[in-house]
Amino acid sequence: LALDDLDLHRPFVDDLVVSPAVTVQSTTGNVSLLAGDDIFVSSGAFVTAFGTATITAGFGDLDGCGSVTIDGTVTSGSGGTGGGPGGGPVVITSIGDILLGLVIGPNGARITSLQGSILDGNGPQMNLVVNGFTLLSAAVVIGLPGDALEVQQADGQFIANAGSAVDEVSVNLQGQLEPDGRPFAT
Repeated sequence: LALDDLDLHRPFVDDLVVSPAVTVQSTTGNVSLLAGDDIFVSSGAFVTAFGTATITAGFGDLDGCGSVTIDGTVTSGSGGTGGGPGGGPVVITSIGDILLGLVIGPNGARITSLQGSILDGNGPQMNLVVNGFTLLSAAVVIGLPGDALEVQQADGQFIANAGSAVDEVSVNLQGQLEPDGRPFAT
């Protein structure tokens, strides 16, 4: 399943919105949401993939716009874990900021903000529940002081890499933590 809204060089009009109480689901494959500008997954909305869940804001960018706001829930890999049949990560890519509600990736996550930050979008609630390899990469910051990005990871490797700073990330981890790509001393 792929939904796209190609960038027509009109700022802020190439948005893709998953409305409240709507579920976008693939029961046998991947889900891809591609927008020329911003993507919003509203509170009470669900994006669920049997395989990989891909969200790309600023797709085919012509105007420098593209952010992701997840107030609902995005889940990947409902078809299997450990790279098994149907298993896939959550992949979120954006030109601008990414605000995370709840992202569940039993096969990891790759979340990248090319020119912005990765921020907590739901207060003290969990933002990421992942297993396997997880990479957070932002041009500016990950998390803000006093507003941590909450991550629960059962196994695998967790890497947080930010151009400015990894300000505040709260991690319940049973794997290896590597902020900015360097091993973290515990």
